[in-house]
Amino acid sequence: MLTGRFPGVTVDRTTGGGLRIRIRGGNSSFYNGEEPLYIVDDVPMPQGSGGVLFLNPHDITKIEVLKNPADVALYEMRGANGVIKVTTKAHARG
Repeated sequence: MLTGRFPGVTVDRTTGGGLRIRIRGGNSSFYNGEEPLYIVDDVPMPQGSGGVLFLNPHDITKIEVLKNPADVALYEMRGANGVIKVTTKAHARG
């Protein structure tokens, strides 16, 4: 779903069957490692093991990748490696 859609975003499959997402241009953070910040329906979401976020792809209506410093400034240090904003069908309906 992300592969090839967003310039500077790499998606790799992990040994556990999940996905690891990296945003080029993000800085490696002491607190966050190399993982981007995930925002699902306007709520920061913790990543699973190895930085993997588990969501049903059929529930997703919109994905945004923020990597510009001005765009991620709202998220302070948590957004230092970029931000992936996901809107689900439930949130989109209101």
